[in-house]
Amino acid sequence: MSFWEKLSKLPRFWIYLGLLIVMILPIVLKIKAHPKMGLETRLVYDYIDHMKPGSVLLMNFTYGPSSMPELHPMAKAVMRHALLRGVKVIGMSLNIEGTGLGLDVFNSVAKEFQEAGHPLQYGKDYVYLGYKTGYAMVIRGIGGDFHETFPVDYFGHSTSDEETMPLTARIHNYDDIDLVIDFSASGSGATWITYAYQQFNQKIAIGITAVMGADYQQYIRTGQLVGLLNGMKAAADYEAAVAKLMEKELHYTPPPYATVGITAVTWAQLYLILMVIVGNLAFFMIRKQQRRRR
Repeated sequence: MSFWEKLSKLPRFWIYLGLLIVMILPIVLKIKAHPKMGLETRLVYDYIDHMKPGSVLLMNFTYGPSSMPELHPMAKAVMRHALLRGVKVIGMSLNIEGTGLGLDVFNSVAKEFQEAGHPLQYGKDYVYLGYKTGYAMVIRGIGGDFHETFPVDYFGHSTSDEETMPLTARIHNYDDIDLVIDFSASGSGATWITYAYQQFNQKIAIGITAVMGADYQQYIRTGQLVGLLNGMKAAADYEAAVAKLMEKELHYTPPPYATVGITAVTWAQLYLILMVIVGNLAFFMIRKQQRRRR
């Protein structure tokens, strides 16, 4: 049996093992990518970068654990960026799975700023509202009366209390919110556009998984979205840019997630391309050898 014939009969176990090793290595060794930011991501980044201190960013978490690798680091990077620019951040969720994930984003970023020597004050710098059922009704409700829609936050604090919750006490409706960004693995982005943008002219951006990108690009061209964060690539772009800001302004380097994740994804794709090339090469070499034998 020739080398190519042996190669063609290589058990799948070794191929999958090779893929596993290729994906784990960048994560274990923390090999970070240095991506160049795409246009759609740049639109969101620049918009937040130019928001005035004291502006309000509303972050909605509508995703679950299955899409966490793409959307979680993206959300953390956006929150870091907003806080670095003095923007106040409010978090909420329109599905049950996203509730705990959103809370984790807020707690993680708050901890990072604490470690960097710039502690944040809950109720003043950021507030987490938690889960609210109703989807479209909640989105429309915020446009009517914020406090009626969210009378208390995730921890049971009154959102109208000016002493303990000055951030939400001054929010009445979308007129007091400068940007909404929806992190979603479903179609909730379209719901925000339909109700918050169309009815209240609210500025909206969305962060989505890569497979959803083609569904939302047209909304940028029509001005219904200020920008789009599309999958792991956008998460890595944003994370890398904000990490440089934190290193420059706070002398603190946040943990890498997306920049390491995109390296693992890239290596895996290159490995699979290599396997396809080797497999086809083995096929043609075996066929060539068989013709010679005839």
